[in-house]
Amino acid sequence: MSWVITGNSYYHTAGVRKTCHDVKQNENQMLRKEAIKKIVEDLISRRIVQPGDVLIPAPQHNGNAEYTKDIANMVSEKTGAVVADVLKCVPHSSLYDQKKGGEKPRLTLFLDGKIPLGKNLYFIDNVISSGLTFRLANELLHFRLQPLVYAVDETKNPDLGKESIRNLLARKQNHVEGSKPRKSIEHEGR
Repeated sequence: MSWVITGNSYYHTAGVRKTCHDVKQNENQMLRKEAIKKIVEDLISRRIVQPGDVLIPAPQHNGNAEYTKDIANMVSEKTGAVVADVLKCVPHSSLYDQKKGGEKPRLTLFLDGKIPLGKNLYFIDNVISSGLTFRLANELLHFRLQPLVYAVDETKNPDLGKESIRNLLARKQNHVEGSKPRKSIEHEGR
């Protein structure tokens, strides 16, 4: 399976960074709802998701999908795709806070349920920066997952420039038909 990440530039597309922050708002629910609506409209305008596709929302650092599940549910309502809220993580401080605090990024993902049969599996998130969550989720699902994100942050990981992150995440992966997803996968930074 081969694919390419598309998305707005986190820093270079007007208003995108603000929308990515607003979607995480808990104090101002109106702001959060508007951000979710904006992200959903953008994802739907790409005309990628079709009826029968499966949307897998990214878990937030508390372990469960929250705003990403809201985004997936709204995309599902408008496209006929199915939401599978099965990707979870062991609760942790945010990857941003880990990096900012000088820690090596730690993330453990696992599946909590079955993935329905569908045409394509899409990973739903507001932004991909280092690509760690997506890469682990994709490996957990034997490289069947495709990213469907609102924005791409090409600058968060100093080792990855704009083209490098796109190439790293979009590299062709080998998938063995009929293989079963792993139960969990863990990453401890280098």
